[in-house]
Amino acid sequence: MFASWFFLGACVTSSSVGVTVPLLHAPLTVERTNALVGAVNVVPVRVSNSGTGEARAAVHVTEPLLVPGATYSVPPFEDIIVPVVVRPLSYEPIDGTLELSTGFEVVRVALHIVPATDWDADGYLAIGAGGDDCDDTVAARHPGAAETCDGVDEDCDDLIDNDVTNVPTWFFDDDDDGYGDDSKGTAACTAPAGSTPVGGDCDDGNAAIYPGAQESVPLVDDDCDGRIDENLVAAQDLLFVEIHAAPMAVDASVGQFVEVVNRSARSIDVGGFRVRGTHDSVVLDPHVLAPGDLLLLCASLDPGDNGGIDLCDGGMPQLDRADRLTFAGDQVVDSVDFRSWNVPGGTSIELSTAAQMEARNDSPSDWCSATAPYGTGDLGTPGARGDCP
Repeated sequence: MFASWFFLGACVTSSSVGVTVPLLHAPLTVERTNALVGAVNVVPVRVSNSGTGEARAAVHVTEPLLVPGATYSVPPFEDIIVPVVVRPLSYEPIDGTLELSTGFEVVRVALHIVPATDWDADGYLAIGAGGDDCDDTVAARHPGAAETCDGVDEDCDDLIDNDVTNVPTWFFDDDDDGYGDDSKGTAACTAPAGSTPVGGDCDDGNAAIYPGAQESVPLVDDDCDGRIDENLVAAQDLLFVEIHAAPMAVDASVGQFVEVVNRSARSIDVGGFRVRGTHDSVVLDPHVLAPGDLLLLCASLDPGDNGGIDLCDGGMPQLDRADRLTFAGDQVVDSVDFRSWNVPGGTSIELSTAAQMEARNDSPSDWCSATAPYGTGDLGTPGARGDCP
Protein backbone atom coordinates (compact mmCIF):
# COMPACT_ATOMS: atom_id res chain seq x y z
CA MET A 1 0.00 0.00 0.00
CA PHE A 2 1.22 3.46 -0.88
CA ALA A 3 1.62 5.95 1.93
CA SER A 4 0.01 8.62 -0.22
CA TRP A 5 -1.20 9.08 -3.77
CA PHE A 6 -1.20 12.35 -5.60
CA PHE A 7 -1.47 12.97 -9.32
CA LEU A 8 -0.37 16.15 -11.05
CA GLY A 9 0.07 16.14 -14.77
CA ALA A 10 3.01 17.91 -16.38
CA CYS A 11 2.26 20.80 -18.70
CA VAL A 12 2.54 20.32 -22.45
CA THR A 13 3.15 23.65 -24.09
CA SER A 14 2.34 24.30 -27.73
CA SER A 15 4.27 27.08 -29.37
CA SER A 16 5.61 28.13 -32.69
CA VAL A 17 8.64 25.92 -32.16
CA GLY A 18 6.74 22.76 -31.28
CA VAL A 19 5.88 20.81 -28.15
CA THR A 20 8.08 20.49 -25.02
CA VAL A 21 7.91 17.16 -23.25
CA PRO A 22 9.69 16.02 -20.05
CA LEU A 23 11.52 12.70 -19.94
CA LEU A 24 12.49 11.45 -16.47
CA HIS A 25 15.24 8.97 -15.61
CA ALA A 26 16.05 7.31 -12.26
CA PRO A 27 17.91 4.18 -11.11
CA LEU A 28 15.92 0.98 -11.16
CA THR A 29 17.21 0.10 -7.69
CA VAL A 30 18.70 2.09 -4.83
CA GLU A 31 20.20 0.26 -1.87
CA ARG A 32 21.09 1.81 1.48
CA THR A 33 23.23 -0.21 3.83
CA ASN A 34 24.30 0.65 7.36
CA ALA A 35 21.00 2.34 8.24
CA LEU A 36 20.77 3.22 11.93
CA VAL A 37 17.93 1.49 13.76
CA GLY A 38 15.66 3.84 15.68
CA ALA A 39 16.94 6.90 13.85
CA VAL A 40 15.80 8.86 10.82
CA ASN A 41 17.85 7.83 7.77
CA VAL A 42 17.72 9.67 4.44
CA VAL A 43 18.17 7.73 1.20
CA PRO A 44 18.93 10.12 -1.71
CA VAL A 45 17.50 9.15 -5.10
CA ARG A 46 18.82 11.07 -8.10
CA VAL A 47 16.17 11.88 -10.78
CA SER A 48 17.13 13.52 -14.08
CA ASN A 49 15.12 15.10 -16.90
CA SER A 50 16.46 14.67 -20.44
CA GLY A 51 13.34 16.11 -22.02
CA THR A 52 12.75 19.59 -23.36
CA GLY A 53 10.01 20.48 -20.87
CA GLU A 54 9.92 20.89 -17.14
CA ALA A 55 8.76 17.78 -15.31
CA ARG A 56 6.36 18.17 -12.43
CA ALA A 57 6.16 14.77 -10.81
CA ALA A 58 3.85 13.55 -8.10
CA VAL A 59 5.80 11.25 -5.76
CA HIS A 60 4.54 8.25 -3.86
CA VAL A 61 6.33 5.75 -1.60
CA THR A 62 5.27 2.55 0.04
CA GLU A 63 5.18 2.30 3.82
CA PRO A 64 7.22 2.66 5.99
CA LEU A 65 9.06 5.00 3.60
CA LEU A 66 8.28 8.71 3.57
CA VAL A 67 9.04 11.59 1.21
CA PRO A 68 8.84 15.24 2.34
CA GLY A 69 6.57 17.03 -0.13
CA ALA A 70 4.10 15.61 -2.65
CA THR A 71 5.40 17.19 -5.85
CA TYR A 72 8.89 17.70 -7.25
CA SER A 73 9.89 19.78 -10.30
CA VAL A 74 12.80 18.82 -12.54
CA PRO A 75 13.94 21.46 -15.09
CA PRO A 76 14.93 20.33 -18.60
CA PHE A 77 18.37 18.71 -18.84
CA GLU A 78 18.89 18.90 -15.07
CA ASP A 79 18.59 16.52 -12.15
CA ILE A 80 17.43 16.69 -8.54
CA ILE A 81 17.65 14.59 -5.40
CA VAL A 82 14.48 13.13 -3.97
CA PRO A 83 15.07 12.39 -0.25
CA VAL A 84 13.42 9.17 0.85
CA VAL A 85 13.14 8.94 4.63
CA VAL A 86 13.06 5.73 6.62
CA ARG A 87 13.22 4.97 10.34
CA PRO A 88 13.95 1.28 10.88
CA LEU A 89 12.54 -0.14 14.09
CA SER A 90 14.23 -3.52 13.81
CA TYR A 91 17.22 -5.12 12.10
CA GLU A 92 15.12 -6.66 9.35
CA PRO A 93 15.73 -5.31 5.82
CA ILE A 94 13.12 -2.92 4.43
CA ASP A 95 11.96 -3.02 0.82
CA GLY A 96 9.83 -0.34 -0.76
CA THR A 97 9.10 1.60 -3.93
CA LEU A 98 9.42 5.22 -4.94
CA GLU A 99 7.09 6.21 -7.80
CA LEU A 100 7.21 9.46 -9.78
CA SER A 101 4.32 10.29 -12.10
CA THR A 102 4.27 13.17 -14.59
CA GLY A 103 1.13 12.37 -16.52
CA PHE A 104 3.27 11.32 -19.48
CA GLU A 105 5.15 8.58 -17.72
CA VAL A 106 5.60 6.76 -14.42
CA VAL A 107 9.09 6.07 -13.10
CA ARG A 108 9.51 3.47 -10.36
CA VAL A 109 12.57 2.96 -8.16
CA ALA A 110 12.94 -0.11 -5.96
CA LEU A 111 14.52 0.68 -2.58
CA HIS A 112 16.32 -1.82 -0.36
CA ILE A 113 17.24 -0.63 3.15
CA VAL A 114 19.62 -2.74 5.25
CA PRO A 115 19.91 -1.76 8.95
CA ALA A 116 23.41 -1.82 10.41
CA THR A 117 24.17 -4.43 13.05
CA ASP A 118 27.40 -2.58 14.01
CA TRP A 119 26.66 0.99 13.04
CA ASP A 120 29.58 2.54 14.98
CA ALA A 121 32.05 -0.01 13.52
CA ASP A 122 33.58 -0.80 16.91
CA GLY A 123 33.55 -4.53 16.27
CA TYR A 124 30.59 -5.28 18.55
CA LEU A 125 27.06 -6.06 17.35
CA ALA A 126 24.12 -4.11 18.71
CA ILE A 127 22.03 -5.79 21.37
CA GLY A 128 19.00 -5.96 19.07
CA ALA A 129 21.14 -7.66 16.43
CA GLY A 130 22.20 -10.43 18.80
CA GLY A 131 25.28 -8.66 20.16
CA ASP A 132 26.14 -6.96 23.44
CA ASP A 133 26.97 -3.39 22.37
CA CYS A 134 24.87 -1.22 24.70
CA ASP A 135 25.18 1.84 22.43
CA ASP A 136 25.78 1.13 18.76
CA THR A 137 26.01 4.85 17.96
CA VAL A 138 29.23 5.47 19.94
CA ALA A 139 32.39 3.53 19.09
CA ALA A 140 33.85 4.20 22.55
CA ARG A 141 31.02 2.27 24.21
CA HIS A 142 31.22 -1.51 24.01
CA PRO A 143 32.13 -4.45 26.25
CA GLY A 144 35.66 -4.02 27.57
CA ALA A 145 35.89 -0.31 26.75
CA ALA A 146 37.84 1.95 29.11
CA GLU A 147 35.66 3.71 31.68
CA THR A 148 36.11 7.45 32.11
CA CYS A 149 34.61 9.90 34.59
CA ASP A 150 31.67 11.06 32.52
CA GLY A 151 28.55 9.51 34.01
CA VAL A 152 28.35 6.98 31.14
CA ASP A 153 28.59 3.19 31.14
CA GLU A 154 31.34 2.80 28.53
CA ASP A 155 32.01 -0.93 29.05
CA CYS A 156 28.35 -2.02 28.96
CA ASP A 157 28.43 -3.73 32.37
CA ASP A 158 25.45 -1.71 33.67
CA LEU A 159 27.76 0.18 36.05
CA ILE A 160 28.66 3.82 35.62
CA ASP A 161 32.20 5.16 36.11
CA ASN A 162 33.52 1.95 37.66
CA ASP A 163 37.11 0.80 37.14
CA VAL A 164 38.18 4.26 35.93
CA THR A 165 41.98 4.32 35.57
CA ASN A 166 42.57 8.10 35.46
CA VAL A 167 40.42 9.30 38.32
CA PRO A 168 41.05 12.99 39.08
CA THR A 169 42.32 14.01 42.49
CA TRP A 170 40.44 16.61 44.52
CA PHE A 171 41.96 18.55 47.40
CA PHE A 172 39.92 19.79 50.34
CA ASP A 173 40.10 23.57 50.53
CA ASP A 174 39.38 24.60 54.11
CA ASP A 175 40.11 28.31 53.60
CA ASP A 176 38.21 28.63 50.29
CA ASP A 177 41.11 30.25 48.42
CA GLY A 178 40.83 27.89 45.45
CA TYR A 179 43.85 25.79 46.48
CA GLY A 180 43.76 22.63 48.56
CA ASP A 181 46.10 20.85 50.94
CA ASP A 182 48.14 18.16 49.15
CA SER A 183 47.86 15.93 52.21
CA LYS A 184 44.06 16.00 52.01
CA GLY A 185 43.61 14.72 48.47
CA THR A 186 41.04 12.16 47.39
CA ALA A 187 40.41 10.47 44.04
CA ALA A 188 36.84 10.69 42.77
CA CYS A 189 34.98 11.22 39.52
CA THR A 190 32.80 13.86 41.13
CA ALA A 191 34.23 16.69 43.21
CA PRO A 192 33.49 16.24 46.93
CA ALA A 193 31.93 19.21 48.68
CA GLY A 194 34.52 21.79 49.71
CA SER A 195 37.20 20.50 47.35
CA THR A 196 39.23 21.92 44.47
CA PRO A 197 41.21 20.27 41.66
CA VAL A 198 44.27 22.38 42.51
CA GLY A 199 46.58 21.50 45.39
CA GLY A 200 49.77 23.05 46.67
CA ASP A 201 48.33 25.17 49.49
CA CYS A 202 51.00 25.26 52.20
CA ASP A 203 48.64 26.81 54.77
CA ASP A 204 45.04 25.79 54.18
CA GLY A 205 43.90 27.73 57.21
CA ASN A 206 44.87 31.10 55.75
CA ALA A 207 43.15 32.29 52.57
CA ALA A 208 45.96 34.79 51.90
CA ILE A 209 48.50 31.98 51.52
CA TYR A 210 48.40 29.88 48.33
CA PRO A 211 50.55 29.19 45.24
CA GLY A 212 51.07 32.42 43.34
CA ALA A 213 50.04 34.76 46.16
CA GLN A 214 51.93 38.00 46.58
CA GLU A 215 54.66 37.84 49.18
CA SER A 216 53.62 40.35 51.84
CA VAL A 217 54.12 39.01 55.35
CA PRO A 218 57.69 38.85 56.70
CA LEU A 219 58.96 35.36 57.61
CA VAL A 220 55.97 33.75 55.89
CA ASP A 221 55.99 31.79 52.63
CA ASP A 222 52.89 33.51 51.21
CA ASP A 223 53.17 31.96 47.72
CA CYS A 224 54.01 28.38 48.81
CA ASP A 225 57.13 28.13 46.68
CA GLY A 226 59.35 26.96 49.53
CA ARG A 227 61.03 30.36 49.80
CA ILE A 228 60.31 33.06 52.34
CA ASP A 229 60.32 36.83 51.71
CA GLU A 230 62.00 36.47 48.31
CA ASN A 231 60.04 39.45 47.01
CA LEU A 232 60.25 41.46 50.21
CA VAL A 233 64.03 41.66 50.49
CA ALA A 234 65.29 44.79 48.79
CA ALA A 235 68.72 45.40 47.29
CA GLN A 236 71.43 45.63 49.95
CA ASP A 237 69.10 44.45 52.74
CA LEU A 238 71.60 41.58 52.81
CA LEU A 239 75.23 42.56 52.18
CA PHE A 240 78.42 40.58 51.69
CA VAL A 241 80.83 41.77 54.41
CA GLU A 242 83.61 39.13 54.44
CA ILE A 243 85.05 36.87 51.72
CA HIS A 244 87.76 34.26 52.16
CA ALA A 245 88.43 32.84 48.68
CA ALA A 246 92.12 31.87 49.04
CA PRO A 247 92.81 30.02 52.31
CA MET A 248 96.37 28.76 52.86
CA ALA A 249 96.08 26.70 56.05
CA VAL A 250 93.68 24.23 54.39
CA ASP A 251 92.64 23.52 50.83
CA ALA A 252 90.33 26.09 49.25
CA SER A 253 87.73 23.42 48.47
CA VAL A 254 87.03 23.11 52.22
CA GLY A 255 88.46 26.30 53.75
CA GLN A 256 86.58 29.06 51.90
CA PHE A 257 83.88 31.09 53.67
CA VAL A 258 81.74 34.18 53.06
CA GLU A 259 79.76 36.28 55.49
CA VAL A 260 76.55 38.25 54.93
CA VAL A 261 74.91 40.78 57.26
CA ASN A 262 71.21 41.65 57.57
CA ARG A 263 71.14 45.45 57.20
CA SER A 264 67.34 45.71 57.24
CA ALA A 265 65.16 46.59 60.22
CA ARG A 266 63.32 43.26 60.16
CA SER A 267 64.15 39.59 60.43
CA ILE A 268 64.76 37.77 57.14
CA ASP A 269 64.53 34.04 56.45
CA VAL A 270 67.17 33.29 53.82
CA GLY A 271 65.69 29.88 52.98
CA GLY A 272 65.35 29.51 49.21
CA PHE A 273 67.77 32.31 48.38
CA ARG A 274 70.63 31.39 46.05
CA VAL A 275 74.32 32.24 46.47
CA ARG A 276 76.17 32.02 43.18
CA GLY A 277 79.80 32.10 42.10
CA THR A 278 81.19 31.91 38.59
CA HIS A 279 81.03 28.12 38.37
CA ASP A 280 78.64 27.03 41.05
CA SER A 281 75.67 28.01 43.22
CA VAL A 282 73.83 26.81 46.32
CA VAL A 283 70.26 27.28 47.53
CA LEU A 284 70.16 28.14 51.21
CA ASP A 285 68.16 26.24 53.79
CA PRO A 286 65.74 28.13 56.05
CA HIS A 287 67.61 30.32 58.50
CA VAL A 288 66.25 33.45 60.15
CA LEU A 289 68.55 36.45 60.43
CA ALA A 290 67.54 39.11 62.93
CA PRO A 291 68.44 42.73 62.08
CA GLY A 292 72.22 43.07 62.31
CA ASP A 293 72.85 39.31 62.41
CA LEU A 294 75.60 37.66 60.37
CA LEU A 295 75.14 34.67 58.08
CA LEU A 296 78.30 32.54 57.83
CA LEU A 297 78.50 30.23 54.80
CA CYS A 298 81.35 27.71 54.58
CA ALA A 299 82.75 25.39 51.93
CA SER A 300 82.80 22.66 54.56
CA LEU A 301 80.72 22.50 57.72
CA ASP A 302 83.27 20.28 59.45
CA PRO A 303 85.65 22.28 61.71
CA GLY A 304 88.21 19.53 61.29
CA ASP A 305 88.37 20.20 57.55
CA ASN A 306 87.59 23.90 57.15
CA GLY A 307 90.41 25.34 59.24
CA GLY A 308 88.65 25.38 62.60
CA ILE A 309 85.37 27.23 61.80
CA ASP A 310 82.60 25.78 63.99
CA LEU A 311 79.85 28.41 63.55
CA CYS A 312 78.83 27.79 59.92
CA ASP A 313 75.17 28.42 59.07
CA GLY A 314 75.20 26.70 55.66
CA GLY A 315 77.14 25.78 52.56
CA MET A 316 78.46 27.99 49.79
CA PRO A 317 79.54 27.73 46.13
CA GLN A 318 83.14 26.95 45.27
CA LEU A 319 84.94 30.18 44.39
CA ASP A 320 87.94 31.09 42.31
CA ARG A 321 90.51 33.35 43.93
CA ALA A 322 89.20 36.05 41.58
CA ASP A 323 85.44 35.59 41.25
CA ARG A 324 82.03 37.20 41.42
CA LEU A 325 79.54 36.53 44.23
CA THR A 326 75.78 37.05 43.94
CA PHE A 327 73.05 36.75 46.58
CA ALA A 328 69.55 36.60 45.06
CA GLY A 329 65.95 35.65 45.57
CA ASP A 330 63.62 36.64 42.74
CA GLN A 331 65.93 39.62 42.31
CA VAL A 332 69.60 40.24 43.04
CA VAL A 333 70.01 41.46 46.61
CA ASP A 334 73.78 41.91 46.57
CA SER A 335 76.70 41.24 44.25
CA VAL A 336 80.46 41.64 44.59
CA ASP A 337 82.74 41.35 41.57
CA PHE A 338 86.35 40.87 42.70
CA ARG A 339 87.68 39.29 39.53
CA SER A 340 90.08 42.17 38.92
CA TRP A 341 91.13 42.61 42.55
CA ASN A 342 94.43 41.46 44.00
CA VAL A 343 92.97 39.13 46.62
CA PRO A 344 95.68 38.02 49.10
CA GLY A 345 96.20 34.39 50.07
CA GLY A 346 95.75 33.15 53.61
CA THR A 347 93.59 36.08 54.67
CA SER A 348 89.98 37.09 54.18
CA ILE A 349 88.90 40.51 52.95
CA GLU A 350 86.49 42.44 55.20
CA LEU A 351 84.12 45.24 54.27
CA SER A 352 84.81 48.45 56.12
CA THR A 353 82.34 49.70 58.70
CA ALA A 354 81.85 52.92 56.73
CA ALA A 355 81.07 50.97 53.55
CA GLN A 356 78.60 48.80 55.43
CA MET A 357 76.77 51.88 56.67
CA GLU A 358 76.47 53.17 53.10
CA ALA A 359 75.70 49.73 51.63
CA ARG A 360 78.55 49.81 49.18
CA ASN A 361 80.96 46.94 48.52
CA ASP A 362 81.82 47.26 44.81
CA SER A 363 85.29 48.79 45.10
CA PRO A 364 88.46 47.18 46.50
CA SER A 365 89.06 50.39 48.45
CA ASP A 366 86.01 49.53 50.56
CA TRP A 367 87.68 46.32 51.76
CA CYS A 368 90.58 45.51 54.11
CA SER A 369 92.68 42.41 54.58
CA ALA A 370 91.85 40.71 57.88
CA THR A 371 94.49 40.80 60.61
CA ALA A 372 93.03 38.50 63.28
CA PRO A 373 94.05 34.84 63.15
CA TYR A 374 91.49 32.07 63.54
CA GLY A 375 91.53 28.27 63.69
CA THR A 376 94.59 26.68 62.12
CA GLY A 377 96.37 29.86 61.09
CA ASP A 378 94.56 31.84 58.36
CA LEU A 379 93.46 35.40 59.07
CA GLY A 380 89.80 36.37 59.29
CA THR A 381 86.80 36.81 61.59
CA PRO A 382 84.33 34.03 60.63
CA GLY A 383 81.15 34.43 62.67
CA ALA A 384 82.17 37.83 64.07
CA ARG A 385 82.47 41.38 62.86
CA GLY A 386 85.80 42.43 61.38
CA ASP A 387 87.92 45.35 62.45
CA CYS A 388 88.14 47.12 59.09
CA PRO A 389 87.23 50.78 59.87
